[in-house]
Amino acid sequence: MSTFCKNVFDVEFVSYGGTWGVGALQLCVSAVYFVETLVLIFLIRRQHRLAYRGESESSDLVIFPQFVTVLWVNAFINIYIAITFVFVPIPINGTYTHSNAVLFAVTNSLQHFVTEGVLFLLMEKGMGARSAYQCFWKASSWAAFVFIIRYLNYTVEHRSTQFVTYLAWLILVAVIYLTVWIAPRHKLFRRPAAIRYSMFWFFYHVLCIGDFILQSNSLTVPEGNCLYAFGSVFGFAIAEP
Repeated sequence: MSTFCKNVFDVEFVSYGGTWGVGALQLCVSAVYFVETLVLIFLIRRQHRLAYRGESESSDLVIFPQFVTVLWVNAFINIYIAITFVFVPIPINGTYTHSNAVLFAVTNSLQHFVTEGVLFLLMEKGMGARSAYQCFWKASSWAAFVFIIRYLNYTVEHRSTQFVTYLAWLILVAVIYLTVWIAPRHKLFRRPAAIRYSMFWFFYHVLCIGDFILQSNSLTVPEGNCLYAFGSVFGFAIAEP
């Protein structure tokens, strides 16, 4: 297993010209995001088509218009992320230029704009235009916060500081989802779907914490890359839709 993970690590950081390059794993990540986009679009169209035909089960499962909009936004964000991974290579030595740090920070902020934006929607008592407007500004404020945190994390010079800040960020997000998942209903309003949604994202961030810690230890870097590649990336892409 260790040898296999070592090979994955070597393939991931194959570089073409100096310390910057697009590794095979990055291309696979891009392909995953493209496929994920197609799956999301397919699910949206299929659900509406079946509902229009009058199938009771599909009609009961039709989501609110706001969620349809969110799914379309997520689909386009996935396309942007895929393009970013293809044309903006991750540095092998962990040192990001200003422009690359901005691009990847934007990628992270857009991801969390949708991910936590859905959570905000599921915690609204109403589902009209006013609730959607409030959720939009909450999600936008959160995305701005994510951009600042991730940009600072990409540009910090000391690796130890980078490790601590990113680990703290992952723990913060995990705690948010854990709170929404287990908090008593009379203390924190959210729709039943929010509980399952928060449970999924809590365990996902626990997985991210695990692979990040392994990747940060020189003795377990290959295992960390394995967990990241086949858990955080491909496992997520399979489970998210």
